[in-house]
Amino acid sequence: MDRDTNDTAVLRSQLRGDLGRLLVDGGQWQVYELELTLEKTKWLWEQMQRYRTLFSDFTRGDVQNFYDLISLRDSYWAEVVDEQGQTVGMIYWTGMSKIIDADVHLMFFDRKPAEKVALCKDVAKWFFGEFPQYHRMTATLPIIYHATIRLAGHIGFRREGRKRQSQMMGGKKVDELIFGLLSSEIQ
Repeated sequence: MDRDTNDTAVLRSQLRGDLGRLLVDGGQWQVYELELTLEKTKWLWEQMQRYRTLFSDFTRGDVQNFYDLISLRDSYWAEVVDEQGQTVGMIYWTGMSKIIDADVHLMFFDRKPAEKVALCKDVAKWFFGEFPQYHRMTATLPIIYHATIRLAGHIGFRREGRKRQSQMMGGKKVDELIFGLLSSEIQ
């Protein structure tokens, strides 16, 4: 490894052999295509168990449902890595077979989503550039995800509706808010 290089993203990917293709270099954070190895799957399952409201009760409590989610054929997963090479979040899209609209999901294990507005905007630009057939992204967020709802607004998502009692989280039925972002709205 050439220690004189200034390309820190290249250095980090050489240090962590499990990182996929670099998608977005956001300075403090990089976004890589998720290489779904057995070790990464186990790590993600363990992370989910640490957070009571990460995913629904049905996905959190059932390893088969979790595996079914992360291995959906019409999904695309990316991981957010910090400057120390630690995975601090995941961004993934499901429902990509709908062609014009994809469902986007964000989770940050460091619980600092407000710091990542610019990164998320860059990821949205990358997505619409990489997949030009998509005209919009939809985010459906449980009403208890206050920080993520604020993040969606700062990124440019617009509130479009509410799904009543559509998720089971922490043993309670919760509503979800529906947000949309058009490719023409991301700056």
